[in-house]
Parts: sequence; structure tokens; C-alpha cells
Amino acid sequence: PAPAEGSSLEPGQLGLLLAPALGFDRRGIRLGYGGGWFDRLRADAAWRAIPALAVLPRGCLQELLPQDPWDVPFQGWLDETGLHWLTQD
Repeated sequence: PAPAEGSSLEPGQLGLLLAPALGFDRRGIRLGYGGGWFDRLRADAAWRAIPALAVLPRGCLQELLPQDPWDVPFQGWLDETGLHWLTQD
């Protein structure tokens, strides 16, 4: 979300995007908190180009989550066991 004060970040200012998640599957689909904030942000190609990781407890990994047409898969996740990158097909 945008900061309460000051200017918003631009995509070129970040090298990695971290997003909290309630669930995540091995296709890179993230279940968030229902606000659609990261979906709207990552609809922009400049933001989509930044590697994105979901942050969640390992117990929240799922085999398969529903995918909506606007979902942009994340490149991996971060949990208490470490950083996990998804392989490119």
C-alpha cells in the first residue's frame, strides 16, 4: 500500500517485491488478504518485471489454489526454512 506520507515508490527503485500471503502454490499463485492491491500493482508491466516473493509460514503452502484471470504468478516464496525460487518452464 501507498505510504501515508511522502511519495510512492517507482518500480525502478526496487529489486525485489515481498508480499504477505495466506496461501501459496507451486505454480506461484498467491492467496492474499482480499484487497486486490498486489493484483492491481502487478497488472502494470513495469511492476511485473520485478521479481516477487510471497512471505508465509511453510504450513500455508498448498498443492493447488484457484487462479483468476488477473493473477500474475510470483517467482517464489520465503518461509521459516528459507528462500524458494520456482523454476521457469
